[in-house]
Amino acid sequence: MIIFVTCRIGQIIGRSFSRGFFNLGKYVNQVALDYRAVCGDIVKDSRKHPLKAIFYSCTSCGLLGLYMTNPDFARYTIQLTQANCDLANVGEPIRSPATVAYLSEVSKLQKRKVLRHTTFGLFSIIWLDNASDHLRVYAATCKMLKVRWIDMLSEHRIVDVGFANSWWLLRSSMREYDVNELEFNESKHVTKLHQIGFNV
Repeated sequence: MIIFVTCRIGQIIGRSFSRGFFNLGKYVNQVALDYRAVCGDIVKDSRKHPLKAIFYSCTSCGLLGLYMTNPDFARYTIQLTQANCDLANVGEPIRSPATVAYLSEVSKLQKRKVLRHTTFGLFSIIWLDNASDHLRVYAATCKMLKVRWIDMLSEHRIVDVGFANSWWLLRSSMREYDVNELEFNESKHVTKLHQIGFNV
């Protein structure tokens, strides 16, 4: 009796699997036919409207490229560390005061662990939070004190914007990091005094 029941259950399970695989095969075949029809329509439409096809292709490739090169917080940390190293290799008299101030401020915020990363698929932002997420004080855990989206704009909490595998405000701050603007201002002032007859 037990053997008969076991065999019967095995037959039922086997039929179920056979039907399942058969239905799965039909489904996959139907999906393949649908995709084949869609691809055929795309090719026909591309031949009729080549400029439209080129535009859509370039746009799709551009959006895909932005998505694939959307930088994360680790990339920001690496870029910030590299910027500090590049600045350290330059003598203090010729360092740009603006670059020094910017990197110093951002590095302090990073050490306080108040920098946050939010991605929007094609680009990301680094923004300033109220407190470190490692703290369990009231200011860090209260939902009413969380930073809102409107606060990021009104309170200038956006620290950096990243896309195309780079953080652009940080990159912009390093544009002329080895040029001290104050030196040029002083030299211009001295030159002007010489021109008007003063001995400096």
